[in-house]
Amino acid sequence: MRIFTYLNALFHVLIVIMGLSVLIVYMYIFTKRKYEGIKFWCKFESTILGMKLDFKGKLKADTQILIINHQSMLDILSVEMATKRHLAWVSKEEITNLFWLGHINKAPKQITIKRGDKRALQTLIKEAKDRIANNRILCIFPEGTRTKGVKMIKFKGGSKILCEKLNLKVQPCVVTGTNHVFDSKRLVHRPGRARVVFLPQVDISKDGWYDDIQTAMHKQLAKDLKELGYA
Repeated sequence: MRIFTYLNALFHVLIVIMGLSVLIVYMYIFTKRKYEGIKFWCKFESTILGMKLDFKGKLKADTQILIINHQSMLDILSVEMATKRHLAWVSKEEITNLFWLGHINKAPKQITIKRGDKRALQTLIKEAKDRIANNRILCIFPEGTRTKGVKMIKFKGGSKILCEKLNLKVQPCVVTGTNHVFDSKRLVHRPGRARVVFLPQVDISKDGWYDDIQTAMHKQLAKDLKELGYA
């Protein structure tokens, strides 16, 4: 049975890659409508993968950055589908440097960061200013890597520095269940439910705001895991 599980997951990986390839071509041809293409692709892929999403909370109109937990490549699809706004994702250099598929970051001008580079934070701040000036919402995974989706690991400090340096309007966003639909590390695909929750904006002038965000997000994750039947 395990071989069929892998084959099923590999089949859906191929479907996603084919969809990404079509989207990349579309974004370079229809440059003024690339964001509409991204939204359509996300809905298409989530349907193919059998992911049923529900959304809670509201993205505030003046939000400038979303702080998001990370567990699956489907997190991006889920958050994109939760809003009509144009998002700017902060991504590691390894993804942008991928042959061909790296254009999924290059075409829509996502933000690429080289981990371990002393100038990475300066680059992030500079690029963030540009995207905000173009009315895009920054999206960042402060954990810095994917988790198993059961609990969050300690947030890295770069996101905190970015928010405080630019005095951004910060809103936490909790994604639950995406790794149960597709676990890209173990190559397991199971159609199912996932959820995106927008928590209230936070006041970053208060001491300890960054730790408070992680505490609130973890509580929401635990709550949603139970409600979705994954706990």
